[in-house]
Amino acid sequence: MAIAALLLLASAPALAGGFERGGACIAADPGNLGYAALSRDRARWSCSPSQWSLAPERVILRFDLSGQDMSAVDTLTMRTTRFETMKLTVEGTDGKTASAAYSSDDLSLATYDWLMNAPLPNLAGKGEVLWVEVAEPSDTDMLTDARLVSGGHISDGFVGLELLVAALCGVMVIPFVYNIAFYRVLRKRFLLWHASVVACLFTHITVSSGLVNRFADLTVTQATALSVTSWTLGIVAAGNFLVNLVEDGKLDPWHRRLTHVLSATIVAALLFFLFAGGPLRSWTTPVFVFSFSRCSAHSR
Repeated sequence: MAIAALLLLASAPALAGGFERGGACIAADPGNLGYAALSRDRARWSCSPSQWSLAPERVILRFDLSGQDMSAVDTLTMRTTRFETMKLTVEGTDGKTASAAYSSDDLSLATYDWLMNAPLPNLAGKGEVLWVEVAEPSDTDMLTDARLVSGGHISDGFVGLELLVAALCGVMVIPFVYNIAFYRVLRKRFLLWHASVVACLFTHITVSSGLVNRFADLTVTQATALSVTSWTLGIVAAGNFLVNLVEDGKLDPWHRRLTHVLSATIVAALLFFLFAGGPLRSWTTPVFVFSFSRCSAHSR
């Protein structure tokens, strides 16, 4: 029994300052105390991504680099999310540090997924900890999926996926053309609404998949605006398509007016998402999602 206990202790992950080696933890920093002060209070850190909540005004992410081979790692990749500023600090085993600061529009976007990439600062020597300080993030999705990669080669294995997305976008051109052609003959508004749905879906897929970054150098702000705007207008167009598709007199006026009210509510939530900043930025995602949940509730 004693030998088994010793083996279990030997195989357990080592802890450095109360943090698991090789793990990632997050802490809120509304008082702008900085990573040095927060690292001394282990109780303020959460190391389970499933328990990370929507982002507060300022958060700090800690990557433990102990025992990891960082020779080929040069990039931090995250879900594409707007933020005000981000500071990366690599702390070496000898106590020396190297830092780099970015705004959201300084980061490059991936071509195979909804991801953005931040180059790591160069540190002479072996890194022990990477601190990621983010001010005014829209939400912690950018941090729950954050990982360290080799930026020069990560996209090599996703060319097939990009071709599949490109083929899907090509297929979507067909119903758009047919809708326009049929409208010229039938002059029915539901055909224009359906063409709008297809156009919005085409835009959303090309942007959110990252495929658009093969052809355009978008910033995070531009990509986010295109993604949420195309999604929102697609939902609005789909609702109006259904209203106009139903024969005259078959849909009561109350439901018709409700469709227009909900469309206006969604557009208002979109404008809040796009333009709210400062302390309100962390509320943009909940408000945006809530506007769609209201539509789902009324549709039932």
